Amino acid sequence: MSDNNFTIRPIDLFKVLSDQTRLKIFQILFKKEARCVGDLVDMLDQPQPTISRHLNHLEKTGYLKLCT
Repeated sequence: MSDNNFTIRPIDLFKVLSDQTRLKIFQILFKKEARCVGDLVDMLDQPQPTISRHLNHLEKTGYLKLCT
Protein backbone atom coordinates (compact mmCIF):
# COMPACT_ATOMS: atom_id res chain seq x y z
CA MET A 1 0.00 0.00 0.00
CA SER A 2 1.99 2.92 -1.19
CA ASP A 3 1.87 5.72 -3.70
CA ASN A 4 4.39 8.29 -4.88
CA ASN A 5 4.46 10.28 -1.63
CA PHE A 6 3.31 7.85 1.02
CA THR A 7 4.71 4.60 2.32
CA ILE A 8 2.95 2.72 5.06
CA ARG A 9 5.35 1.69 7.79
CA PRO A 10 4.52 -1.57 9.56
CA ILE A 11 4.63 0.11 12.99
CA ASP A 12 1.99 2.61 11.84
CA LEU A 13 -0.22 -0.19 10.56
CA PHE A 14 0.00 -2.01 13.88
CA LYS A 15 -0.79 1.17 15.82
CA VAL A 16 -3.88 2.00 13.79
CA LEU A 17 -5.13 -1.58 13.89
CA SER A 18 -4.50 -1.99 17.62
CA ASP A 19 -8.01 -0.65 18.21
CA GLN A 20 -10.54 -3.49 17.99
CA THR A 21 -13.18 -1.46 16.15
CA ARG A 22 -10.71 -0.14 13.56
CA LEU A 23 -9.40 -3.68 13.07
CA LYS A 24 -12.93 -4.95 12.41
CA ILE A 25 -13.62 -2.10 9.99
CA PHE A 26 -10.34 -2.81 8.20
CA GLN A 27 -11.19 -6.50 7.94
CA ILE A 28 -14.62 -5.75 6.49
CA LEU A 29 -13.31 -3.24 3.98
CA PHE A 30 -10.23 -5.31 3.10
CA LYS A 31 -12.59 -7.74 1.40
CA LYS A 32 -13.03 -4.91 -1.13
CA GLU A 33 -16.67 -4.56 -0.24
CA ALA A 34 -17.85 -0.98 -0.40
CA ARG A 35 -19.87 -0.15 2.68
CA CYS A 36 -21.71 2.90 3.88
CA VAL A 37 -21.39 4.06 7.46
CA GLY A 38 -24.89 2.78 8.22
CA ASP A 39 -23.87 -0.74 7.17
CA LEU A 40 -20.86 -0.62 9.47
CA VAL A 41 -22.98 0.74 12.33
CA ASP A 42 -25.33 -2.25 11.99
CA MET A 43 -22.56 -4.81 11.48
CA LEU A 44 -20.47 -3.63 14.44
CA ASP A 45 -23.31 -2.55 16.74
CA GLN A 46 -21.59 0.77 17.39
CA PRO A 47 -23.03 4.30 17.29
CA GLN A 48 -22.60 6.22 14.04
CA PRO A 49 -20.29 8.89 15.54
CA THR A 50 -17.94 6.16 16.78
CA ILE A 51 -17.77 4.47 13.38
CA SER A 52 -17.25 7.82 11.64
CA ARG A 53 -14.45 8.71 14.05
CA HIS A 54 -12.67 5.44 13.36
CA LEU A 55 -13.12 5.83 9.60
CA ASN A 56 -11.68 9.34 9.78
CA HIS A 57 -8.72 8.03 11.76
CA LEU A 58 -8.07 5.35 9.15
CA GLU A 59 -8.33 7.93 6.39
CA LYS A 60 -5.95 10.39 8.10
CA THR A 61 -3.30 7.70 8.44
CA GLY A 62 -3.63 6.82 4.76
CA TYR A 63 -5.08 3.34 5.15
CA LEU A 64 -8.46 4.23 3.76
CA LYS A 65 -9.88 6.63 1.21
CA LEU A 66 -13.43 7.73 1.95
CA CYS A 67 -15.91 8.47 -0.80
CA THR A 68 -18.52 11.14 -0.28
